[in-house]
Amino acid sequence: MKIGIISSFGRSFWEYLKISSEIGIKYLELWSYPGYWKPLTIGYTIEGIYNLWPVGGFPPEYADPATGMPSLELKEKIESYGMEVTSFYHKNDFLITDQAKLEYEVKRIRDLCNTLNKWGVEVARVHGGEARNTLVWNISFEKSIELIVEGFKRCIKYAEDAGVYLAIENHGHILQDSDTLIRILREVNSDHLGVTVDTGNFIAYGHRPETVKKNLKE
Repeated sequence: MKIGIISSFGRSFWEYLKISSEIGIKYLELWSYPGYWKPLTIGYTIEGIYNLWPVGGFPPEYADPATGMPSLELKEKIESYGMEVTSFYHKNDFLITDQAKLEYEVKRIRDLCNTLNKWGVEVARVHGGEARNTLVWNISFEKSIELIVEGFKRCIKYAEDAGVYLAIENHGHILQDSDTLIRILREVNSDHLGVTVDTGNFIAYGHRPETVKKNLKE
């Protein structure tokens, strides 16, 4: 088992890697898009945290100019801290009906898969869509699931061709239902699509622990 980290509040990206390495953490999940980093000066309040978002992204000067994804120069820099990137985090959204926006989301997944392949990283934690999106309240729950399934169907061949895996996080209300996740996996029907499990998100949705345990076995 590998124990790693993903993001931090109130420190620079490099300070974060240095401290993590010094306390014995060697593995990193890297955000797939640039963020910004600045000291947390107003304390650990909700307003302060929102003001910092998205601190988890990598330094923008290390973005590949063609895709905006992490460059190979960043890989070398991270490894110089004795750290290894074991997965990427990509916050995609398929809960959209605008075709131009959907094409952009599909392109980003393609760029993500190609970047994973170049980095020698096998897995990316991905999303399906945010239930906070106002679109969700204007269409049915069933239609929302169909949009997510269609989005992954349009992307999954990129993962298969690149030899990498997309792992849906059970996040965003709709995907916090374990039965819905199982349905999406079966309808997309690819060995290159799986799940990143946050058991707390299942419980937050309302599933009892025994239900979560049963569905994990499935």
